[in-house]
Amino acid sequence: MLLGQAIALLATTACAATASASSSVVLQNAADPNVVMPAAGLGTGCAIGGCHISPGSDMVALNMTKTWLAMGGRRIDAADSYGCEPGIGVAVKQSGLDRSLVFLESKTGPGGLAWPLGYNETIDQAKQIVSNYSTTHVDLLLIHWPVNYGPCKYGGPKPSIPTTDPLCDTALPTYDEKGCRLSTWKAMVHVWQSLKLTRAIGVSNFNTSHINEIKEAGMPMPSVNQVEFNPSHNLDAKPCTPHSGNVGETCGDLLAYCNEHKIVFNGYSPYGGAHGAGKTLGDPRLQPIAAHHNVSAAQVVLAWQWAKGIPTNPEATSPAYQHENLDITSFSLTAAEIAVLDNWNKK
Repeated sequence: MLLGQAIALLATTACAATASASSSVVLQNAADPNVVMPAAGLGTGCAIGGCHISPGSDMVALNMTKTWLAMGGRRIDAADSYGCEPGIGVAVKQSGLDRSLVFLESKTGPGGLAWPLGYNETIDQAKQIVSNYSTTHVDLLLIHWPVNYGPCKYGGPKPSIPTTDPLCDTALPTYDEKGCRLSTWKAMVHVWQSLKLTRAIGVSNFNTSHINEIKEAGMPMPSVNQVEFNPSHNLDAKPCTPHSGNVGETCGDLLAYCNEHKIVFNGYSPYGGAHGAGKTLGDPRLQPIAAHHNVSAAQVVLAWQWAKGIPTNPEATSPAYQHENLDITSFSLTAAEIAVLDNWNKK
């Protein structure tokens, strides 16, 4: 897109951005009072060059975040492991926006050699994340993964993870998966309540049994659970989370649990991830719905999720796609249209 076209697009999206900015959720449980999370978020994961630390990744994050903020977007979702937080921090400073107007979100972990779980490790990563952003705090900090051997393979056992927490070292007889989760969550509570490095804490890829461990331990419940959710991985998906001891649990079950416990269910990969987005958005079932509302297929998918109260954070580097991701509240899907996506896998 040419610079003039990008500027023109930014100028014509003020109304859509304003409407989207008013769509938000108030975080509860492990959150400061009145923490408001915008429904529309900017994802910054592997698809844009994240998941490794390099100047190129920072530059992509810098440019896409500047566009997002100029267009009216206010929430950015990242992680320590993505390697793009420094660029995001620079973009926030260059935007001229007051820090209180931008919702910065990050994740500790996801486990493994570089970002292990554990009490001390979580505190150290939280400090590093705040430094990455060149700020005093983030608005939401999540545990990226519920196990200490990372998301690439879900079965164990794995080689020793270098962590000072004996509950989290997979090679020691003291290793305990549940104990490691609780020790890591205890550190998150400390980061939130005592160190004040974040305004809210939550989890990612946790199932109900994982969250129940926190409840039974008498610690504050998460404010957010970020989980994959899209037409192909929808309410009927079983199991909902990749590392799931509760294999019979669907995403519908997990969503109902989160709603009952005042935990915001935050969907990631809303179009099916880098390898599924083309198939999902090109599906002919979306075209008549999009045409009926004069919107794109992507906007239909996001509006479907928001109709269920699910905030999303799709990745997008272009102004045109970012505009679509912001403009999901200017129209409403009918019950019949929502049913199409609810029953996506029942052909």
